[in-house]
Amino acid sequence: MNWFPSQCFTWSKHATNGRVERFIRTLKDKTEKIKLEGRLGNQFNTEAIQYATVLYNRTWHSSIDEIPYEAYFDTTLTEGEFNALKMF
Repeated sequence: MNWFPSQCFTWSKHATNGRVERFIRTLKDKTEKIKLEGRLGNQFNTEAIQYATVLYNRTWHSSIDEIPYEAYFDTTLTEGEFNALKMF
């Protein structure tokens, strides 16, 4: 039997912290939306989660008043980097 990380992933195994749970819910919603829009099955969970994380980190966050990717890497995303994002 082949083993894939997506077969072992569950949303229910996480900390019971309000901030963490909110992030997990946001990531789950983005992942499900990506799969729905792309008409993809559960076998694409891993890839959809990774792409949802990329999108999340390139979205404005009012709590830090900037884009997390830019804050972490101390850089500014260019228009070309935003245009490189494609439909999943």
